[in-house]
Amino acid sequence: MPFCSNGLRTIDVARLILCCCSLWCCCSLCLPCCRGEETKATIVKNFLCPWGDVVPQSTTFESWLHGDSFHFRFTVEDSEVILQEKWTGEDAIENEDRVVFAIASDIEFGKLYCIELDAQGRIRDSKRDIRHLVDTSWTCDGLLTTSQRTDTGYIVSATIPIATLTAIAHHPIDASSKILVGLFRADHYRSSNAATWSSWQLPATLADTPFVRSALSRLPMNGGSLLNPVESTRARSLRIARDKVRRDWYDHLQREVVKKRAEQWFDSLADFPSIPELWTISEVRSIAVASERPLEWNDSFKEPLVYRPFSLSISIDEFEQRGNRVNGMVVELTEETASERVGIRCDQGRIWFELEAAKLAQSMSLATIDAHVVGPGDSITVTSEGTGSVLDLSIHLNGERLKAIAVLENQPRAMPSESVVDARRRWKLNSFQTPLDSLQWRNRVLSEIELRSLDDRARLLTWGEQSDAEHTAWVDHYARRIDTEGGYLLESLRHYR
Repeated sequence: MPFCSNGLRTIDVARLILCCCSLWCCCSLCLPCCRGEETKATIVKNFLCPWGDVVPQSTTFESWLHGDSFHFRFTVEDSEVILQEKWTGEDAIENEDRVVFAIASDIEFGKLYCIELDAQGRIRDSKRDIRHLVDTSWTCDGLLTTSQRTDTGYIVSATIPIATLTAIAHHPIDASSKILVGLFRADHYRSSNAATWSSWQLPATLADTPFVRSALSRLPMNGGSLLNPVESTRARSLRIARDKVRRDWYDHLQREVVKKRAEQWFDSLADFPSIPELWTISEVRSIAVASERPLEWNDSFKEPLVYRPFSLSISIDEFEQRGNRVNGMVVELTEETASERVGIRCDQGRIWFELEAAKLAQSMSLATIDAHVVGPGDSITVTSEGTGSVLDLSIHLNGERLKAIAVLENQPRAMPSESVVDARRRWKLNSFQTPLDSLQWRNRVLSEIELRSLDDRARLLTWGEQSDAEHTAWVDHYARRIDTEGGYLLESLRHYR
C-alpha cells in the first residue's frame, strides 16, 4: 500500500480528511463525534498493571453509540509521551506509547481484531490469532481516528461503523448489546526498551502478553460507569501484597496476629473444597490395561485444546499387580478433526506430558525434573492455562505441583486462513500397560487444593500439621476462588506490609 511523505498510509490520509470534515461539522474538539447529553456512555477507569508492581498512570476509556457508528475515546495521562518522529510504517508503533482497542469474534477468543493508536492518532489495525501471530493485512473498514495532545498527556478517539463492528462480533449491535473486548495501554520509557502494559482486566495467566483470553471481558454498549469490576484500586493493593505473601508466607505466619486469623479461618473448614460438576467435560471410569474408547465431546468452543484452559487427571487403579512403579505410556487422547494428541507417560520415574496439534504445527512437551515413584492409587494431573505456551503447563502428583522443565515448544510460523476445529469434538482414548481407575477432564485450571481433593486418601490436616508449601497452597486457593476482593487476606496483610 503506498505511503505519503509523512509516513501515513494513503488510507490513513483519507480517514484523516473525512475525520476533519466531520470534526468541522460536529465540534471544535478532536473527537470523532460529540457525545450529546442524551447519549449514555460506557466509562472504564482504574486500569491496572498485571505484569508488575508499577502503579499505572491514569487511563479513562469511554464508548458510546451514535447513529450508525460506534465511538470510543481514550484519555491518557502520560508524563513522558514516547513517539517516533519518523513514521516508517505500521510496525513503528511497536516502539511508541499507545492504546489498544481489541475486539474478539466470539467468547472463545478465536481471532482478535486490534486497533492500536499512538498519541498522534496514527494506527496499526491488525488481526491476531490465539497463537499471538499478527496479520497486518486486515484493515478496519470505515475507521476514523483523531488525536489531541493535552497538558497531562493525550486523547485519542475513533469511530467504527456499526456494520463493521457487527461483522467482527458476529452478532447484531444495538444499545442493549455487549461486545467482547480488550482495553490496553503500552508505555515506553527512555531508560528501558520494553513496554509496560496496563489492562482493564486482570489476566489469569503469567504470560507476558496482554493479548490473552482472560484479559477480555464483555463491554456493554450502554453500561454507564465501570470502575473495573475485576480489580479495583483496593484489590490491586491486595494483589501486590498477596504476591509478597505467597513468596514468603511462612515468615508472615509467624506473626501472632496473622497466625491466629489463619488458624481461625482454617478451623472453620470441614473438608477439602468440592469441584463443581459443570466444570467436567468428560469422565471415564475403570479403564482396562489396554483399551481404546471413543469419546464424544459436544461443546460450543471453536478453539483447539492447545488454546483452552483445562485440567486432565488420571487415577491409577489400586489393584495394579505389576510392581510399585508405573513405567511407559499411561494414557493417550487423540482427536481426528483437528489432529490433536495429548499424552501422559512415565519414563524412569520422570513424568512427561505431550500436547500436539498437527494441523496447527503446534507442539509442547513438559517433563518433571526429578524422578518420582508413581504407583497404584496415585493420581497425575496436568493443567494448562490455554495460552499455547509450555510455560503455562504444570504437572501435579497427588495434588502436589512438581518441578518441571520445558522439553519442546514449536510455534507455527503462519496463520491459517480458515478455522481447523469443528465444534463437534471426537476424541479417542487409549490406555497402555496401566489400568486406570478414572480419567477426568475439566475446563478449569484446578488449584492445588482442589487437586488434592481428588485423592480419596488425602486427609485434611490441621493448620499446625501443615508445611510451608501446604500453607501457600491454601492461600493460593483462597485468593483464587474465595477472597478475590480482599476480605481476610487484606486485613492480615496490613500487618505484613
